[in-house]
Amino acid sequence: MNSNPLISISIPTYNRAIFLESLLHQIVGQLIELPGLIEICISNNCSIDNTEEVVLRFQKDYPGLIKYNKNKENLGSDVNALKLVEMAAGRFVWFFGDDDSIIEDGIKKVINFVNKYSDKNTGLIILGCKNYFIDNKTKEETVYSDTVTKGGSEMHIIDLKDIIGLNLGNSFLSVLLLNSIFAKEILKEDKQIIEESIGNNYMHTFLYQLMLLKYPQLDALKFNEAIVREDLHIGRLSLEKAFKLFYASPKKLNDLLLKSGYGKDCYKKIISDDHKKFVKLIIKEIGITKAFGRPDYESFLKYVKLFFQQATFTDAVSISLAFTFFYVTPDFVLKNLYKNFIMIKYKKNWEKIWFVIATENTVA
Repeated sequence: MNSNPLISISIPTYNRAIFLESLLHQIVGQLIELPGLIEICISNNCSIDNTEEVVLRFQKDYPGLIKYNKNKENLGSDVNALKLVEMAAGRFVWFFGDDDSIIEDGIKKVINFVNKYSDKNTGLIILGCKNYFIDNKTKEETVYSDTVTKGGSEMHIIDLKDIIGLNLGNSFLSVLLLNSIFAKEILKEDKQIIEESIGNNYMHTFLYQLMLLKYPQLDALKFNEAIVREDLHIGRLSLEKAFKLFYASPKKLNDLLLKSGYGKDCYKKIISDDHKKFVKLIIKEIGITKAFGRPDYESFLKYVKLFFQQATFTDAVSISLAFTFFYVTPDFVLKNLYKNFIMIKYKKNWEKIWFVIATENTVA
């Protein structure tokens, strides 16, 4: 086991043995020309499938490459991510989703970027990415979002205001490389805030926001190339889960960022103002929920009560008014409004995007 790798590819996993096996094959296939530069850290969140069998087989075939942790019980995604930070010996922790994939020579390209542009004051590297919808029948790919700037330079310096406001286009798990030294300092010195943030499903973004607020001398860089592939699935969320995901959790984390006391007043204002964005996100999700006729609306008062319990009074009023409007508006009207929004946003690709959204949101 190399005690001083450049990057720790850190994979949280739970009951996805098939995807994890595929990802590990991709990774080890790219490491032949990169001896000693990469370690793989895997934290198994008490899977009940054959995840451990897969990992142990790769450990046997590639001795010294993989560090492995298995939690005695499912500790949740946030704690599992923190386990990986603690395990990592690399200068950078590269979080990686177990069901994502890397382009050919992607690891080599990331290493070249790190060696070319980063130094001890690089706190965060964000990879460009493209998100795809894949038609299950035709296997045709349709790009849903793309953060790569066409014709742009290979490296961009990211403004801290964009990081604090989460205006990065996409910062899902697998595009993030965090400076492990400063991340570990955060875990040690800001233990109470970290513990309060657990259970909100955004530990990967919260950690780099807190780190860059606390250590403003650190740089954040963007590698302007799509290295990681993420195949999107819209899926169906209950309204209660959507409210937590799009409003309650990000708002709580922003409150914790303010509580930390780190950062200039201008950054604190960005954090304070962000709740407006969260209100818009949950209102949009409420509208989509109703448009596709999901059964959540059977308990009107339950959700109004939830809004007033977990949102500020002003936000709860806004969300409840929107909820009431959607509640009395026929589903087909809302669906047509959303369809027109998709047509405007995605232009020539709208029909493919709409087909996937409509299919995956249909209640069986």
